[in-house]
Amino acid sequence: MAFTERLTAPAADDRHWIQTAYGGLNECIHIGGGSVLPNCVGYAWGRVYEITGKRPSLSKNNAENWWGYTTDGYARGSAPKVGAVMCWAKGKAGVSSDGAGHVMVVERVNADGSVLASGSDYSGRRFYTRTFPSGYYLGSAYTFQGFIYASGEVSKYIDMEPVARDTAKDQITITSDVVNGRIYPGTVSRSWGFLKAGTYDLHLDLGVEEKDGYKWYCVNPDYNGIGDRVWVAYSPDWAQLFFTDAQPGTEEKINTILLIGPVSAGDQQTILEVACGLGLSTANLELEADETNNAEMLKSLYQDNQKLKEENTQFRQTIQRGLELMSEGEELFSEIQQRLG
Repeated sequence: MAFTERLTAPAADDRHWIQTAYGGLNECIHIGGGSVLPNCVGYAWGRVYEITGKRPSLSKNNAENWWGYTTDGYARGSAPKVGAVMCWAKGKAGVSSDGAGHVMVVERVNADGSVLASGSDYSGRRFYTRTFPSGYYLGSAYTFQGFIYASGEVSKYIDMEPVARDTAKDQITITSDVVNGRIYPGTVSRSWGFLKAGTYDLHLDLGVEEKDGYKWYCVNPDYNGIGDRVWVAYSPDWAQLFFTDAQPGTEEKINTILLIGPVSAGDQQTILEVACGLGLSTANLELEADETNNAEMLKSLYQDNQKLKEENTQFRQTIQRGLELMSEGEELFSEIQQRLG
């Protein structure tokens, strides 16, 4: 599953930390205002839910009881892992009169064996992070018990696999392996993780959002079974769009390209790529040619070209060439506008 470090406090309306009686997902004790925070147990339970996208089977009792609650079905150990729950007892485990213990969640494992963990304090801090050297000393009254591997194995990638290119579907092809899939449109929205390079179906019925300088497309309408979506920002630097019809909001865009010859084969390919980037699809793209050009040849070039643009660097260079052509082609586009009148 994909993993993204949490280094800032959850939003007040994040359902992972809102108690179920108040419309949230968290089953731990209610603290106030519908929230389970501040409380280390409520925070850790909600954080594991956030990481895995599934309801945890962790204990909801005092923190020091989590380690011995083996009926949760999770593996345990002494080695730190990203997403694991760190457990401490205070005084004698199970005796609440001398303290309730503490739990936190591992956000990062450093090369020197230290870990960065996130957590919350009952009647104290709503959220904080802390780096623990190996040994994980919390205080003289606390004994470190170990790690509960409640998040399983995590990776930087989102739990979505690319699909086959299908000309009958609206799709986006991601050409980089560091493109975030986010829960809402916007660059500051929480990321589920990176999307693997490849093709994904677009859900245009959910709209196209413009925010932070990008157009955002939904590639998954229900990522975790509770209605949370996956949105991706489009840029020619890392993606290519394919539409079965004109892109929503671009109905007035041209759908015919007139090539005023002679034009080199390489430039023909570039013009077609730019047209596709403007929201044209193979179905809508009509290639008209004068006597110096062959329309069928251009269509073949366009189709073949799609197979050659898997390398991100090559694609970026091609788009740059297209932009140069667009800036030099005022006469060409003027002719197109006159034809479409």
